[in-house]
Amino acid sequence: MAVVFITGTPGAGKSYYAVLRIVQELKDTSKLIITNIDGLDKQKVAFYLDKEDLLNLWTLDEFLSVVYGLANLHYDGNYRNAFLTLLNVDFWKRVILPYFYKELGYKRFIFYLDEFQSIIDEDTDLHQSQKFFFDYHRHLGIDIYLITQSVQRMNKAIRNIAEVELRLVNLRMFGLSSVVLLKTLIGGVVVKKKLLKYDPRIFVLYRSALVEHLKGVRGRPPVMLFVGLFLLLFALFQGFSYMSKTGGSLLPKPKVSNAVPNSDANTNTKKSASNPQPSSQPFSSPPSYSPPPASYYSSKPPPSPPPSSSSLPSLPAPASSRDVPPSGSYVIIYSSDSPSPPHSSVPVPSEPTVRVIE
Repeated sequence: MAVVFITGTPGAGKSYYAVLRIVQELKDTSKLIITNIDGLDKQKVAFYLDKEDLLNLWTLDEFLSVVYGLANLHYDGNYRNAFLTLLNVDFWKRVILPYFYKELGYKRFIFYLDEFQSIIDEDTDLHQSQKFFFDYHRHLGIDIYLITQSVQRMNKAIRNIAEVELRLVNLRMFGLSSVVLLKTLIGGVVVKKKLLKYDPRIFVLYRSALVEHLKGVRGRPPVMLFVGLFLLLFALFQGFSYMSKTGGSLLPKPKVSNAVPNSDANTNTKKSASNPQPSSQPFSSPPSYSPPPASYYSSKPPPSPPPSSSSLPSLPAPASSRDVPPSGSYVIIYSSDSPSPPHSSVPVPSEPTVRVIE
């Protein structure tokens, strides 16, 4: 396997995840696990795995002391300079592999190095032989897991070699303090996501800054709870404000026109009789009636009463009994002798002559 980065912000669970992987790797006794994770207790790990002892779990200091002893070199405890000595393919073939592979029987070497940027920072100038080691280390049966806060803090030569990044995301701000999100990135692209539930038994195997952080936030409500409560109160406030403007209704009020209706008589006469519109003008009382003046009657003579039957002239006797009308009836005879009014072609009949038949 190539170089793998384990990244995440402080308290995200980087060391927890590394210890979890170490516990799983230790089940295979052909693997030698080498780590510098602070406070990792070998006896507690053995008890967790139900083993009397763990021969395949070494600290970085223990490994460097043995290697320097095999090479007849003095190890002063400065594992930064000592680790740079390990980055040599010939040194592994000549010193390390003959002893650990042939005599101790370990076939793979797995490094879990915490805060690796303190060992090799981004400004460290690696020699060509050291760069070649990272290209060739898989052929030596070596896997390297580098634990850091960000890939950008790593040395560029190592960053270009690494293929996989395991990024841990803290979810406590969302109220999820018992799980952690693990993202697998290849070439900077997320290819897999997984939720990991914290196992309290893993925390006791090492000194964890995450445990101290969890104690501080256990009684503290999550930030998103306050955000959700604020949004709820804001929505209720907006709803009450809207209902107060609409008179307690969720529907908007109808708009009332303040325009004065047109009182033009021509407009009123154009309204359709089949669809009358109510007038907005108030009803007015009808004008009072007053009789015409006396001069009105003096200028015009009063109409004459209809003629009575006694004043009517007598009718001539009928020529025959067939033409005699019944007794008690009368006939009206019109005469066309009266002249027509000027500019008229229609003759106007004269005053009718009424005769009563005895």
